[in-house]
Amino acid sequence: MKKGLIFAIVLLLGTILFLKYIQERSLEKERTSPAHSDSKFEGVALPAGAKIGDYGDLNVPIQYTADAGQIAILPEKYGKIGMCKDGTVKEILDNYSKLWGFAPSKPGSIGDSEKNNKLYSLVSELFACIGIVRNDYLYCNNLPGGVITYGNSLMTEGSNLKCRCEFKMFDAGANAYMAGLSKNEDFCIKYVSSNTCSSGNEDQEVISLLKNIDKRDFCKIMGKGMKGLLSSSLRLDPKLDKAKFSCYFPKNSADCSKCANDEKKECLTALTEYEVLKTGNFNKSDNMRKAFLRRSPKTCEAIAKKLSKTYCNYYKDLLKTTGNAPGMSDDDIKQHVAQLEEEAKEERKRKMEERLQAENDRKEKKKITKEVNDRVKKLLGKE
Repeated sequence: MKKGLIFAIVLLLGTILFLKYIQERSLEKERTSPAHSDSKFEGVALPAGAKIGDYGDLNVPIQYTADAGQIAILPEKYGKIGMCKDGTVKEILDNYSKLWGFAPSKPGSIGDSEKNNKLYSLVSELFACIGIVRNDYLYCNNLPGGVITYGNSLMTEGSNLKCRCEFKMFDAGANAYMAGLSKNEDFCIKYVSSNTCSSGNEDQEVISLLKNIDKRDFCKIMGKGMKGLLSSSLRLDPKLDKAKFSCYFPKNSADCSKCANDEKKECLTALTEYEVLKTGNFNKSDNMRKAFLRRSPKTCEAIAKKLSKTYCNYYKDLLKTTGNAPGMSDDDIKQHVAQLEEEAKEERKRKMEERLQAENDRKEKKKITKEVNDRVKKLLGKE
């Protein structure tokens, strides 16, 4: 009797091991099947040799063409920041001029000028912030900034990332210099000098206002603060327009009340931007002035997160409109759809084969189990 039980137990253990082997073989097939592959389609760049397409300027409804250039790689800690799949800051920068930027009229790209305007603003703000925090005032050079032409006119305002970055950095830098947070006179020089990255009418009027004053002489007195700036500037140019000057360099809100209606808002903004730096009011500061106040990477990380979140929303919409094929032409999309249909057909076939195999395995296990049970009963009955 004892020998029979031992034999039955050994036989059962062998059966269990055999069944486990069949199960492992089935799992191995599942793991190596195409359905579990990581090589899913995740978007394609524009075809090799493709030209950068026409792109409507972000501020005026006209078209121009330009070489988009390249964006340098950010420090790794910023590049890794991402709020969605395919939406890390590094991936966003890698897709510049492919899925956004200078070629939004290309099929499968973010073609909305308002969306591109937002991305331009956030990318340039991020680089300007990093430059301020690292005390590297040439950091905007990591962004593409070729001069763009339309007909016989230069188009610099908002037309490239480097220009936007420099304007943000030097606009805030001029405030920081005047408030005593920076000793870098170049901030002031850049702010009051004509250059290809001028931001618009306001800057041109400031430049025109100070045309009879040596820029370095003006910046020496600007570095002493807003108080007394007008009287010191009048000594450099007795014909200086005092009313205009007070609108661009206000010492208090009373100065702004005397400005023309269309200038009052800009005047109050200029006053606020200066005062938050002078008083160190971090909570009322924008990101550029926060960077000067704290010199902390956390300010830049917050911009990076906002950039990623914004891009992720746009990218989600792009996936819907392109059938999960961003950056592809209409012909490419048709080929991709055909490929997906073929893969779906193969997937259905594979799943059918798996079901048949699973059914065969189930029948085989049932058969073996029955045979074992019959043999055990027979052995026990004999004993």
